[in-house]
Amino acid sequence: MAVRPLRKQRYVWMVAPLLLGAAGLGYWYWGAWQAQSEFIQRNDRQRAAEALLPTIKSPEVLIKKLQQHLAIDPSSARGWYLLGRLYASQHLWEKSYQALGKAYELKPQDDLIAVNFAQSLFARQNPEDDALARKILTATLVAHPQQADALLMLAIDAQHRHATQEALTYWRRLLILVPDSSPEAESIRKTIHDLMGSE
Repeated sequence: MAVRPLRKQRYVWMVAPLLLGAAGLGYWYWGAWQAQSEFIQRNDRQRAAEALLPTIKSPEVLIKKLQQHLAIDPSSARGWYLLGRLYASQHLWEKSYQALGKAYELKPQDDLIAVNFAQSLFARQNPEDDALARKILTATLVAHPQQADALLMLAIDAQHRHATQEALTYWRRLLILVPDSSPEAESIRKTIHDLMGSE
């Protein structure tokens, strides 16, 4: 998750991966979500869900099949989650937000659903949505203290709000989860150093 362009664009949160090396205030702009996710250990459920998407030659076909499935079984949190991810892959941001919201309503304790719904809330660039995203991510960390994506988003958000001490707390927690000698760890250490120097 590196740098998103400074102009406000709702679609940027799903931009192709860049390098984490631009860690810092630019992290708030969600363009590098995929790159950060590559170095953070994703759990098996996420890998299984995401592995399905590239095998589909026509995402529209899978979207239609998921819609049909959900019309029959609207209580499938995993179905709504996958539909939300597919909508995002097609730049259908409002539909993605709505589908992920339904997944979260059905299964708020699922950390992957929670962090993806929070991500969609941040992408809406609305103060009330931002506040809800923080609440969801904070609750997720209570149940899953090592949820790296939640830590990352909260660190970025705190940095954007100039809440330096809060940002430092999240960056330090995230640093523990990254291999010590990795480039990502070095980038996070630099971000921490820069934040400490800005106080």
